[in-house]
Amino acid sequence: MTTVTRCWLSLVPVRVRRGTAWPDKPVVLHHSATGAIVEYDPERACLETATMLTRVGLRMRGYTLGEILLEDHDPQLTALYGACSRLHLDVEHTTGPRITEPTVVNREGDWA
Repeated sequence: MTTVTRCWLSLVPVRVRRGTAWPDKPVVLHHSATGAIVEYDPERACLETATMLTRVGLRMRGYTLGEILLEDHDPQLTALYGACSRLHLDVEHTTGPRITEPTVVNREGDWA
């Protein structure tokens, strides 16, 4: 049974920016007045890793990721991450042929 409290209902916007994280952490999550800020070192962690660790870190604190706002990234990638985060979807970068039709993968329990 999950107890729904006020913090479970609050959607937190997250700003993700490239930078240099601490020597022992490639991804650092900071809290701000308007949401959360994530800095990641692109040489030590990819964008997917940074956003997934952010999602998990916020969830462990009782918050739900509301929207991912990328800073200093490609505008199309920024729009994709923003739209997917509002729909509670993960973005996975792959190599190989382009996917021309959307695919939905059901991972029960990920959002429960």
